[in-house]
Amino acid sequence: MAQIEKRSKGFYRITVWLPRSPGSNKRNYEREYFKGKLEDAKTRGREMEEECKSGIVQRSRSMTVDQFLDQWLRIAVTPRVKPRTLNDYTDLLKRYVRPTVGALKMADLEPLSIQQVYSKMQEDTLSSRTVRYVHTVLNNALQQAVRWRMVKYNAADGADLPKASRRVIHPLTEEQVPELLKAAKESEYYCLFLFAVTTGLRPEEYLAIEWSSIDLEARTVRVSRALVWERPGKSWSFGEPKTRKGERTVPLPSMTVEALKMHQRAQMKARLKSGKWPDLNLVFCTSLGGPIDPGNLGTRHFKPLLEPAQLPKATRLYDLRHTWVTLSLAAGVSPKTVSEWAGHASVAFTLDTYAHLIPSMERAGAAQIEVMFNGIMRSNKNKRRPVSTDQNRAKKNQRDK
Repeated sequence: MAQIEKRSKGFYRITVWLPRSPGSNKRNYEREYFKGKLEDAKTRGREMEEECKSGIVQRSRSMTVDQFLDQWLRIAVTPRVKPRTLNDYTDLLKRYVRPTVGALKMADLEPLSIQQVYSKMQEDTLSSRTVRYVHTVLNNALQQAVRWRMVKYNAADGADLPKASRRVIHPLTEEQVPELLKAAKESEYYCLFLFAVTTGLRPEEYLAIEWSSIDLEARTVRVSRALVWERPGKSWSFGEPKTRKGERTVPLPSMTVEALKMHQRAQMKARLKSGKWPDLNLVFCTSLGGPIDPGNLGTRHFKPLLEPAQLPKATRLYDLRHTWVTLSLAAGVSPKTVSEWAGHASVAFTLDTYAHLIPSMERAGAAQIEVMFNGIMRSNKNKRRPVSTDQNRAKKNQRDK
């Protein structure tokens, strides 16, 4: 039975005694200070007893947030998500959640603690999209803790989140693409950058492409897998594309086909010279034939091209994909076709993300509406053309007869 002690007016100390730990004479207890009426304190005491009987208190008192997140990732997340998603969850928790609340006991985790995580992220000028993504991951984890009866409630419930904002992307213009390729001409990864900006594949997709997936005669590339880097161990594997529509065939421009032919010949020479080339058959690989880390590719090889190409410093390797989508739409390729070639989940996503960047689409849409309504008005006018006087006289004579 809970022990209720009055400490001052309207303030009570509630103690619930727990069984002794094995091999110890020390008696354990759960204690809470309560402000309110005595009857309410007794009600809270009974609730604490039930929590102690169910084991919630013991588990939440003995486990830190860090320990719980490790367990959640291993038991609940790993079996049901792709390795790339697991990496994203692990990285987000490591960067933004663990430094602030990781050392807390699960029982001491409060809504204010969670709010502090999000507030710090906003103070560090992180986007609302990132904050909301972290909340999604943490909320799922704590909801699982409730289902596992490790805590009584989800501390992430009711957190104040920043307003969702449109995703900001920075595609290159028609004038900037030649400047980038000109700057990359002497780079060992020139063919890779050309391939990226003329196919719109994701980095993890074109870094997993095999030569057997490229048909130089038909000028197509077949996407069927993605390269996944698992940190912090730096190990890698091949997994499925990002979306269910990720498996697709994408056309190759003739300039890209010619560059691939030259690249293939140069790679064959390097392979013969090396003598220790892994049997991966990758189109784009390191000088030793292994898979390329996209992080290193962006930092060490793509970023140095921005200054000579006079491109904004904020331009990312992934923006080559955005460039392909926006230029394709601006050229008049149908959104459905672009969506399929890009491997987007839906046409709606393609339009919502990119259409506002292409004024020509808005002008074309406005022109089509103008033509449509002009046609409607002309058709309606023809239907209501007044009947001539001779026709009226003929109808009157017919009625008189």
